[in-house]
Amino acid sequence: MEEGDSFMQTLTSGLDNMLTTGRLADVTIVVSGKVFPCHKVVLSAMSPYFQAMFTHDMRESRDGIVTLYDVDSDIFESLLKFMYLGMDVVRVDNAESIFRASSLLHILCLQSRCEQYLLNQVSHGNCIGIWKIAKMHNCDHLAKKSFFTIIENFAQVVSTDEFEQLDVDDLISIIEREELAVKSEESVCDAVVTWIKADLDSRRRHVGRLLEVMRLPLVSSDFLFHLFDDECFAEVSFRNNAFVMEAFKFHSCPAQRPHFTTKRASQRRNGSRDDVFIFIGGLLKTMPRFHTTKEVMCYSLQQKKWFYLPPLPYDPGYEFAVCSYGADIFVSGGWLKLQGMLQYNVQKNMWKIGTSMANGRCSHVMVALKNSIYVIGGRDRKTPAVTGVEEYNLQTCEWRHVGDLLIGIRSMSASALGEKLFVFGGITNSERDTDAIQVFDTRSETSSIIGDLPFSCRLSRSIGFDDHVFIILPDGRIIRFDGTTNWKSYDDAKSEGYFSGIDSPSSDTSFPRSRESKTSANEHVLGKVVCKIPMFNQHHFEAVQHEGLLYLAGGKSPDNIILKGMLVLNPMTGEQVNVIQMPSPRWCFGCVKVTMTRDHLNHVIYTNKASL
Repeated sequence: MEEGDSFMQTLTSGLDNMLTTGRLADVTIVVSGKVFPCHKVVLSAMSPYFQAMFTHDMRESRDGIVTLYDVDSDIFESLLKFMYLGMDVVRVDNAESIFRASSLLHILCLQSRCEQYLLNQVSHGNCIGIWKIAKMHNCDHLAKKSFFTIIENFAQVVSTDEFEQLDVDDLISIIEREELAVKSEESVCDAVVTWIKADLDSRRRHVGRLLEVMRLPLVSSDFLFHLFDDECFAEVSFRNNAFVMEAFKFHSCPAQRPHFTTKRASQRRNGSRDDVFIFIGGLLKTMPRFHTTKEVMCYSLQQKKWFYLPPLPYDPGYEFAVCSYGADIFVSGGWLKLQGMLQYNVQKNMWKIGTSMANGRCSHVMVALKNSIYVIGGRDRKTPAVTGVEEYNLQTCEWRHVGDLLIGIRSMSASALGEKLFVFGGITNSERDTDAIQVFDTRSETSSIIGDLPFSCRLSRSIGFDDHVFIILPDGRIIRFDGTTNWKSYDDAKSEGYFSGIDSPSSDTSFPRSRESKTSANEHVLGKVVCKIPMFNQHHFEAVQHEGLLYLAGGKSPDNIILKGMLVLNPMTGEQVNVIQMPSPRWCFGCVKVTMTRDHLNHVIYTNKASL
């Protein structure tokens, strides 16, 4: 026998004898009524808790009697075997209890042993209990593993007794996670209802906090309607609860869904559906001639990957317009197919050719509103800037001319607020940029001019963000526009001299108003410049939003370089958050945001690498 082994055996045998007989004991530990004769030197050597107790003038040190609470006598007996003999006392049936007790008494090496043991034992049946213990005792590795076991096995965890015993803060921290693995948001709502009903009287008061993290916009409209028949939500006022109203607005306004900035309207990373930006057609080259493409691809915001989708049925050329309505994407016009109309059904992953427009055009805009698609302005082969507004009825699939703008315009941007279409700037018949903000009222089918942008512009992009609009200019300036009630009819605007220096229906050869004349008429200036994007100078880019961040993709620089970066930035400050590289450079294309099932995302282009 080795000398070291002999020493340890002798020491262990002596300590075992002292523990068993209580010989030379100088302190008594009382646990659940059971008395354990112990030795201060051994306990102090293994536990900073006992060392502090016995080296300070505490009553326990003077009396020689220590009573422990929150520890079972059987568990304390196991702790003594570990401290005196180094025995491996951790088993499946006691690991959590020993972990709690060793953490309480600061037996650090035993706590570490328990943590390692539990790391290999975490399952959906015990992960909540282990997570709570690990959090309480600052065991970060164990807390992380047990928490993600909850997240990844949520459907099974919900059926455990421990789930119903969660406190509201822990429940919220679980269901708000992007990584929560659920087939649908309905299952999350069901889990919340189960938790509330486990103690209805005391937990009903937490409904408001839970609604804030429940992704109600993503449940079906039928489920949403019947959810609030449950007694759990009996005290919820639909009109006074912003989260409930948000969900009903999301379901009742398919055209506005891309403009919701809340995370409650975003898909989760481990769900069955993804939020995607769909990139349609466009120009890939400029020399020796324009090279257009029918290619369609998308970027998954959850997977951070690019995928190919079915190509366009025909090549519309360039300067076509796109928009989305619920689960459908529409493409209208284009230089090679002025009257063309295409429709992509996101659920079926299929394109079809739609009813042709009455008046073909390109360089126009297209906006979805209510149950219709509107095409506005643009140019045709005869007129450089048309005034016409056409409506495509989504129920009848028919087009009709519904009105005219007061100023013919192309290469502008447009967004919907309420029931009105706002048209920003653009190029007039005289090939001049305008600063006019025109409005088409879809209810009365009349046009108005309500004022000016802070400056003239062309090739801008406008994006709805909840109840306001951001207008992005090619030089990087961003204007925030909230709408106005100070409306002017054509006759009012003309009588006030508004058309002095811009194209009007009766004047196609005049020049834009000077900056000086506009400065002296500040009552006409609407919108506020909130920032300028550093080092941004490109045109024919596309803009979309997700969770309140602005994504600016592609375009062409002044020195004719086609770009492939997609900038991610804060629209209020211009601060750049990220840059995502597109698979190939392109400009003069279309881009919209929709939600798509992962079953259609099969043809990976490459995994995105963010540069920041």
